[in-house]
Amino acid sequence: MSTHKVAAAEGMPEINRRTALVAGANLALSTAVLGVTASPSEAAEPEQPWVKARRLARELSDTLAQCDDGHTMAYIYPASAGFHSNILFGDMEGSAEHRLEFHAKAYAMAARDIDPTATSLWMGRAVDDSNPQRFNVIVVQES
Repeated sequence: MSTHKVAAAEGMPEINRRTALVAGANLALSTAVLGVTASPSEAAEPEQPWVKARRLARELSDTLAQCDDGHTMAYIYPASAGFHSNILFGDMEGSAEHRLEFHAKAYAMAARDIDPTATSLWMGRAVDDSNPQRFNVIVVQES
């Protein structure tokens, strides 16, 4: 049995055959354990779509609570819907005019999905009682 000792730097433990063998055994054992255990990304099953949607919705809800003192909302459509913009943000507690504008934009988006040439949004409001049409939302073809 060899008792040859390798000089260690100051403050470092001495390295001899016994410490080298123990270190090697520990390395082999940890490598074997790591080789048998799958990584978390491989071991975890894919997240189900509805579970993922609910988790992301909760995260978005928490994030929106930090935007504009918690007065912002979002409408999100699936990417497969093919909308020009799949995400709409709005002020949920804003003035009635803000809410009307938000919904008018959603209306215009739906109109463009039906007729892609309908690109301009016009909103109108009666200024006096002579007009029975109090509010108008019109999406027209840009000329």
